[in-house]
Amino acid sequence: MPYGQSVQTELLNSPNPGCNCEGICDDPGVCACLIRSLGCNYDPTDNSLLQLKPRQPVIFRPVYECNSRCSCRKETCCNRVVQSRCHDPSALIPIDAGDKGR
Repeated sequence: MPYGQSVQTELLNSPNPGCNCEGICDDPGVCACLIRSLGCNYDPTDNSLLQLKPRQPVIFRPVYECNSRCSCRKETCCNRVVQSRCHDPSALIPIDAGDKGR
């Protein structure tokens, strides 16, 4: 994922310690993962990355998803989109592979 110059390298290279949330992790003032992400990551209506609305060539803040270190429930947390299997194959979007790994 190409990041803009404003994203601090130390944020990208540091491990995510996880959150202590018990709910759905939708409050960027409470959830440690959303605090590290500098806000909510995904649109709750379609799980799309908010930073790509409208479509942009780079991401301007880090994206930290909740993970195995978090106390929130994987089944209900709205900040675990990439980790969840895509149940609707029509939601897959082809991308230009030329930007992979940047």
